[in-house]
Amino acid sequence: IMVASSSRSKRWKLSLIILCLTTCTLFHLYNTSIKASSSALSFQERIHKEDALSQARYITFGTSVTWGSGFDTDEERLNGAYPYLLHGRSVSNVAIRASGAAYPSLCAETLTNHDDDNDNDEAYDVIVLEFFRWFKKEPSAFLVLIKRLRHRYPNAILIFLQDWHPRLFVTNDAESGQRLDAREWSIRHKYGEDPNSPLFKEQFKKENVDKWHCMFDLEEFTIEYEALARSVGGYVVQLPRPSSLHEVAEYMHFFSHDWMHLSYQGHALVASLIRDLVSDIGIVPNPTVNPWKYHDSC
Repeated sequence: IMVASSSRSKRWKLSLIILCLTTCTLFHLYNTSIKASSSALSFQERIHKEDALSQARYITFGTSVTWGSGFDTDEERLNGAYPYLLHGRSVSNVAIRASGAAYPSLCAETLTNHDDDNDNDEAYDVIVLEFFRWFKKEPSAFLVLIKRLRHRYPNAILIFLQDWHPRLFVTNDAESGQRLDAREWSIRHKYGEDPNSPLFKEQFKKENVDKWHCMFDLEEFTIEYEALARSVGGYVVQLPRPSSLHEVAEYMHFFSHDWMHLSYQGHALVASLIRDLVSDIGIVPNPTVNPWKYHDSC
């Protein structure tokens, strides 16, 4: 009798274990399906990854960098500047050479209207703003431009491009008695005009860092720029930059022959960083386009 009772007890315990395992498995599957459904709903709010990259409609505002200065021909510019490497559904590059945010702030409606005269211009999913080295010169204009664009395109990803160039670094040259930027210094000392000159890189790494300074405080500018981007729900894309003077030489391949504008490698990197951000954040299907609060003054 004891043997039979023990056998039944073992079978009962085994059945209980199986029941628990089955219940736990079903609960896990149910819970997983709930999470999957929730993720699917969240995923559907925005189009992500490759779909976002292929469907995104871009408009780029900025200065000579975004326009594509630094290339030798228009053909090179139109195939090499970062706006044309974004490869979305459409790209409208309205950057202006040697200019800040003042003109686009007054003429944003005109610059974005490419379809007809009935206020039916195309919606934009991604707006790139390249005014990092200008925004403190024209803070009011830049803020007006941002506010106008954010109101008009509330669902668009606002990207604040933050760049720099080697000619921002200057020294009071002992030999000439003049203030020279990195390019001028290299030419004067016969280290080469090419930003990728091995001799320049070698000699620049030997320079006394105390003799050089940046024409403006990059860190201070960065803090203010990032705060401005956050205030309108924007994102900052930063061109990688050196943490010390001697590291400048390691970044020269990002710059064109004038040491100021981007090379093809620099533009390709910027385009890649923007595409990565758009892929991660995603774009809103059928985004809202609000009426302009007021019309242009140009």
